[in-house]
Amino acid sequence: MNKYIILIFPVLLFAGFLYAVDDKSGLVTGKCDTCHSIDKICKNIGKKDSSAWEKTIDRMIKKGAKVSGDEKKEILAYLPGLEPGTNPICK
Repeated sequence: MNKYIILIFPVLLFAGFLYAVDDKSGLVTGKCDTCHSIDKICKNIGKKDSSAWEKTIDRMIKKGAKVSGDEKKEILAYLPGLEPGTNPICK
């Protein structure tokens, strides 16, 4: 039994790490809900493509949002791929 635990634990740990790296919900909520509710983002998930999200983020940065170039890239890689009602952003 201990052999199985030793073999399975690293796999589960690695899978959790991959999920954490891919999940940018904390970045999105941390940057966006400073100025408005996440509902505003949720209403546009599944409707906006990458180009539309980039225009939105650029507009928010011009209005004072504190988003670095790397964070912008991460958000742009994340938001367009979400389905409407996605957790944990749209709980």
